[in-house]
Amino acid sequence: MKILGFILCIFLSIVIGFLFAGIAAALGFGTLILTGILILMNGTKRWSGIKIASVFLFFSVIGYVLMMACGLLNANPAVHAKVKGIKEEIINQGYQPKWFIISQKRYGFFNNLLLNSVKNGKSKHLKGKAIDLYVIDINGDGTYGKEDFEIIEKAAKKNQRKFKLRNGKVFDYFGKGYFSQHMVHIEIN
Repeated sequence: MKILGFILCIFLSIVIGFLFAGIAAALGFGTLILTGILILMNGTKRWSGIKIASVFLFFSVIGYVLMMACGLLNANPAVHAKVKGIKEEIINQGYQPKWFIISQKRYGFFNNLLLNSVKNGKSKHLKGKAIDLYVIDINGDGTYGKEDFEIIEKAAKKNQRKFKLRNGKVFDYFGKGYFSQHMVHIEIN
């Protein structure tokens, strides 16, 4: 039972780090890893407050470093503004977009591991000028398809006309596999 609790804490820490990447997620990551360790060691040894705080801080930092290494942080503020502007425009049209960010600034070694990424140092992710979204639904029909992407694309074009600093392309990944077809790439020049 202890091992199951430990594994659950590890799994939840990864999910929280992935879905809510940032400082708060790093603190959640550290908390869950610490909780998993305490569950695993329950009844074997009593830890001091300093040791608990040290382990929490250590795993929080590890979580943040992992988020950076996996490209979940540090995109340019202008591309974040573009994503936010697209979302606001879609909401103004009466839709309820459901998506989460799955990639921001990447390092070359990680970028080269990804199947659908641009290689040879030309990916906008390497400079933090792109964000990939995993889209669940836009138009409210419970699925993601070409109609949903067209709504995103039109919102991006309208947003670009208002804010020239947000110029850049929006790409879909249809035909690239089940997981990838839900992705949308948003970049700035």
